Amino acid sequence: MRRGGKIIGTLSAQSYQKHAYTEIDLKTLELIAANAAIAIDNARLFAETQRLALTDDLTRIWNRRYFLDVARSEFKKLE
Repeated sequence: MRRGGKIIGTLSAQSYQKHAYTEIDLKTLELIAANAAIAIDNARLFAETQRLALTDDLTRIWNRRYFLDVARSEFKKLE
């Protein structure tokens, strides 16, 4: 599976019979692989966005938003 010119995974379909897959089967597998590659890339981008929302990109230390989230969580535990 490719996304943005980069290989991000592999899709494997196997059969013990020779010539088990038709051209339509191959096109279907290509479509499934393309959709899976998009989903994988979207998940990676979402995780990166979450990380960037909570850390400073230059120093990689937690930011004010992270501190406030943790503080709210800790105060709720005290209630």
